[in-house]
Amino acid sequence: MIKLRQCAVNPNHWYSLHSNNCPWCRILAEQGSDYFPSQDNPVNLPAFNETARPDLPNPVSQPALPQKQLGTYSIRFIAILVIGIIVIACIFALPSAQSKPVVSDPVTPHPTTIIPAQESRPVMTTVPTPGENGEVSLPYRETIPLNYGTATRSFQSDTAPIQISVNTEPKMVTDKKVFFTGTDDPGTEIEVTRVDENAYWKITVRNLADGNVVTEDGYGKMYSSEPLKVIKILKDGRYAIDITGSKTIVSLAITA
Repeated sequence: MIKLRQCAVNPNHWYSLHSNNCPWCRILAEQGSDYFPSQDNPVNLPAFNETARPDLPNPVSQPALPQKQLGTYSIRFIAILVIGIIVIACIFALPSAQSKPVVSDPVTPHPTTIIPAQESRPVMTTVPTPGENGEVSLPYRETIPLNYGTATRSFQSDTAPIQISVNTEPKMVTDKKVFFTGTDDPGTEIEVTRVDENAYWKITVRNLADGNVVTEDGYGKMYSSEPLKVIKILKDGRYAIDITGSKTIVSLAITA
């Protein structure tokens, strides 16, 4: 609780017990205005006793503000108050404005033009036709389907090394197998795709100058199941290759 003391000069002045002098009398002495004037003596009040409390610094006397300047301060206060009221009103009005649905103009649909896709045309590739005895010119590429048959190709190369590449596409078969997980399990049928066991091919390279076999390779059976096989011949000359197989399609490429 704050305890107050009554001023001995003006009975309308009340101030805290912690102050030795009346602050309202100080304001009267500095500014010439009494906010709580006495009815008995409204104007002629004694001057403020500055020596009553020596520990306080001497106040600097300031002249009273002119009436015109006081009016300017009042106008500024009113303007700040009006701006504050407008800001508070905008803050409270913003959530309600956001909650209202936004009505947009109806969208006029535009007709969609469907451009028909151009018909795809097959790209024709020219495959060189082997001549007499399967004679071909290098470089040479050909896709050969093998179904229990033999294809023979021969060529002449004046440069070495010569590379013969054979890529394999074996025939695939699909089997249906039943798997059981227990004695009471009726079984689950699953389709399994695998390479046909009859898919294979074999290539034999012969030197036509002496008829000797230079090298042999293949896919399946006694050869590995690696789909791509590459054979290199280190000497130029005239050669012939025989490819025998079944259930496969091989891509043959000869370059020098």
